[in-house]
Amino acid sequence: MSVSNCMLIVLSIIIIVLVIVVITLSLKGKSPPQVFNRQALKILEPGNYLNQGITNPTKLYPNGLITNGKSMILRDNLNNIVIKETYQASDALTNNFEYKRDVHYEFSQGPQGAFYMIRKSFLNNQIMSIRTGYGIKVEADSIHFLLRGNFYTTGSYYQKILFSITKKSDGYQLTIKRNKKIHAEYTLIKKEQ
Repeated sequence: MSVSNCMLIVLSIIIIVLVIVVITLSLKGKSPPQVFNRQALKILEPGNYLNQGITNPTKLYPNGLITNGKSMILRDNLNNIVIKETYQASDALTNNFEYKRDVHYEFSQGPQGAFYMIRKSFLNNQIMSIRTGYGIKVEADSIHFLLRGNFYTTGSYYQKILFSITKKSDGYQLTIKRNKKIHAEYTLIKKEQ
């Protein structure tokens, strides 16, 4: 075998390996980096809130859902935040009752400023979904998380769920995006004491 033939074989192998690496990296997708900010959870103020929301149509709920309920934001002795919600969901077109759900959000912060979220959803005292993730962005009036988790009612698992909390003059706007599309939006309106 000549030197030129050996060089062609080696060059061909290198090109094939590079093509495989490029394809693998393009299919993997990048996740936003974790953000460290010691002030991130201070945006959430303890109190009682009215909860109103809209969930866009899904296979299970083709008309979408309208939700109404109550939320309570609490701060524990370790400065972690818990949001407890109870709400009822109705069909967005027919207004027929669909379910009553309890949701618990747990927000915690590490000593270097990393912040995390766990969201558990219960239907008839049975766990319906769990989503976990970390903070990816902090702004003056909002915090953003990258989550992953299951939706037990549909059997779906999502690697990238974007969850945002934005402070408004009378409460908060919560937005959930899956596959870069808004899945649901909720408004928490602070109740007068």
